[in-house]
Amino acid sequence: MILQARGYGWAVCAGLAGAGLLLLITRGLIGHAPHYDELLHVLAARGLLESGQPVIDQGIYPLAELYSRSVAWSYRLFGDNLVAARAPALAAGVALVFVMGAWVTRRAGLLGGLATAVLLCVVPTTVDVAVFARMYTFHALIMVLMFIGLFEACEPGRSWAARLAMVAFSIALLPLGWHLQPTTIIAAGAGIAGVLALQLLDHWPRIQPIIRGRPVSTIGAVGLAGAVILVILWLSGLLDRLNEVPLWAAGNADRPHFYLVALGRDLPLLWPLLPLAATMAVASPAQRRLALYCVVVVASALVVHSIAAQKALRYIYYFLPLVCVLWACALAAVTALDGRPAQGMKGDGGARLAPFVVMALLAVGFAFSQEGVRILNLAAGRLAAIDGLPFADEPDWTQIVPDLEPAVRVADRVVASNSMKALYYLGRYDFELNATIVPETVTGLEFGTDWRTGRQVIGRAESIARVLEQPGDSLVVIETKKIGRFSGVTDEAFAVIESRCREMSLSAEVGVRAWTCAVAH
Repeated sequence: MILQARGYGWAVCAGLAGAGLLLLITRGLIGHAPHYDELLHVLAARGLLESGQPVIDQGIYPLAELYSRSVAWSYRLFGDNLVAARAPALAAGVALVFVMGAWVTRRAGLLGGLATAVLLCVVPTTVDVAVFARMYTFHALIMVLMFIGLFEACEPGRSWAARLAMVAFSIALLPLGWHLQPTTIIAAGAGIAGVLALQLLDHWPRIQPIIRGRPVSTIGAVGLAGAVILVILWLSGLLDRLNEVPLWAAGNADRPHFYLVALGRDLPLLWPLLPLAATMAVASPAQRRLALYCVVVVASALVVHSIAAQKALRYIYYFLPLVCVLWACALAAVTALDGRPAQGMKGDGGARLAPFVVMALLAVGFAFSQEGVRILNLAAGRLAAIDGLPFADEPDWTQIVPDLEPAVRVADRVVASNSMKALYYLGRYDFELNATIVPETVTGLEFGTDWRTGRQVIGRAESIARVLEQPGDSLVVIETKKIGRFSGVTDEAFAVIESRCREMSLSAEVGVRAWTCAVAH
């Protein structure tokens, strides 16, 4: 049957189908208003083109420099614009979907490969990071290649030379992943756990008598190994890293259920079904190894990320492709395409028809789900019908730039709640009023220097009062969504601005407010 095909040609077709779908659903989203994090790379890329260094204003931004350099390269090809800045992220996302579709086809058949590629496009985070000028799709692609290398190294029947080559390939990816994201250490640990699970599965007939004969020793050895790992993590400082959290993310620090809730919100049909899908996939003899590996990797990584203080869906995106593999393997099992005869259908004709009947029923059910409606609307370009579009609430300063430019030219200082947007839209700022950035400065204190831009950062009411008391004119530009937030512009700081400055008339639709503040020279 074609849907069971595992040839290279079919693998390429599955990968291309998924890649094409991702390009289709992102075409209307890639031009959204810029986000603070994106502009770090946008401005660093300009610095690379001008000076060869990722310079931003009077600072430098070396983090994830590979992505900044890819943006600079994209600028050379397509010009300095936001779509060009996001093109590398989209390209890596397309490559990720292609790799997953092709690899799973080789391992689980054409239906599994197609399902994996399509489901990966269905995951909202895939669309979010694919149109986001940041390193998350790069990191996910590298981590997936590492996971694939480790799995293939454990495949029965391979020569030792092939196994060593695949392990070496996976290890070689670690420095590149670490350059992009410190979470690579969690991914590496999850990959090792997956390998151990495969070894346990393959050698269970020999291991089982040992465990039964020496249960206390076995438990003690496992406990000792866990203790050694914890000590190593503690001595290396990695445990402290898990507890670090910026102010903007502090609200989720003590919510170990954060990812369960967030994924349930994004995937209300598929996420609750994951335990059932994983069980069915592991129970299927044809896909047991692949499913077990994915279950262990996903569970290991999810537990650690849930314990970590800083949480956001983009941080766990690198293992979501393996979640899609579990759904795909379950689909292959439920449609009896893993080599077992269909149940409940008499005769060869009925047995051949059963998988297609099941797939048709599942497809209809999915089409009426929230996930299905969303992906269909995206593919059709009906963006107005979709709630929660990526970065839809991000203020776009373009409309108010003509109103602000005269004030920027005459101001002795510019105070902005978003330093990256001030540089991108206005070309300057002198102080950033943003409480969440203060701890990230060189000193971690008020009026500390932001190493990214070389400018000072403030957050308290007394600090903004001190700035506004300086001789000359001040221009204050604040995004509305940051007003009244302890991690943005506090109520006390905002009260100082309103009491000492005169608000400019700007369009309320933009979500940005500005004030001019004059002090006698």
